[in-house]
Amino acid sequence: MSGSQAAQTNVLALPRSNRRPTPSAGWTGTIVRVIFGIIFGIDAYLEWLPGYRETYLNQLKSVSHGQPSWLHGWFCLWITSNPAPPARSPC
Repeated sequence: MSGSQAAQTNVLALPRSNRRPTPSAGWTGTIVRVIFGIIFGIDAYLEWLPGYRETYLNQLKSVSHGQPSWLHGWFCLWITSNPAPPARSPC
């Protein structure tokens, strides 16, 4: 019997109360994943709306005023790393 087979046998030999549960065991993990997926889908939908790209940088600049000083670097990073929105085509 190899080392990995022996370790696997030992884990299975433990009483059920001593086994470590997986993070997604049961309905709780499934519900959390489904809720996260729904929230992620809504976020993706809102980010693909035409108005989002045009107003994102202005919203970020307006929200950065009045924030604590320790957040200044974080807002500055996002404002400087995002280019201006693309110009609309005249068509």
